Amino acid sequence: MKIEFQFDLDEARRKLKAFERKSEQDILKAMQKVEAAALEEAVKRAPIDEGNLQLSLQSKTEVRFRAYVAIVYVATNSPASDYALVMHEDDYELGPLSQQKQAALPGVRVGHKYLERAFTEEKAKYVKILETELKEAFRAD
Repeated sequence: MKIEFQFDLDEARRKLKAFERKSEQDILKAMQKVEAAALEEAVKRAPIDEGNLQLSLQSKTEVRFRAYVAIVYVATNSPASDYALVMHEDDYELGPLSQQKQAALPGVRVGHKYLERAFTEEKAKYVKILETELKEAFRAD
């Protein structure tokens, strides 16, 4: 007596490729949500004088070395480009508008390292976004 089991490798490969494409799209969408949240956090932390710095903050998600990277930045051609780095790197006393902004946002520190802190201080928030989005994307149907 002989019993055989046949497995179609070509069909399995097609399904795996389709799953891989969908997975990459799902991961990209999740990282774009992290990007949007990080931009929002950077805007909260950016010092304010005339408001140009807040308005000049931009974000994007890129693929680098097979990894998705959420980026928040000030473009070199933006109205705030000439002082964005100084406001990020230097120590300074907050002006009246920055002080008002900080008072209106309990638990948020406005000023020095506003971009860096948008990522480091909210890491748990971004991990939660990824967990939530990817759990839904990869749940078994």
